[in-house]
Amino acid sequence: MVIEQDTAEVLGGLRFGRTIGDLLCILVRNRDWWKDENPGDAMTVPRPGHVNLPGSLKYQRSDMRDILERTSARETVGRVAAGAVCKQLL
Repeated sequence: MVIEQDTAEVLGGLRFGRTIGDLLCILVRNRDWWKDENPGDAMTVPRPGHVNLPGSLKYQRSDMRDILERTSARETVGRVAAGAVCKQLL
């Protein structure tokens, strides 16, 4: 999302901007996460258009925050990073 301020940090696999034939290691720190200040305050109402309901049913979780964290941008960041690397190769 545009409001996210996360940045990617390459930890390995590059030297002087070129791949070295090793695995790429890209770290994106999650600065925007649910802090369980009140663990008894569960999210039980699904958001419209999101995967909260099917995810909570599939994984049998009563607190939909568990699903929200798994299916949010944090889940897709690896795919986006891989796509950015592939785009550079093409």
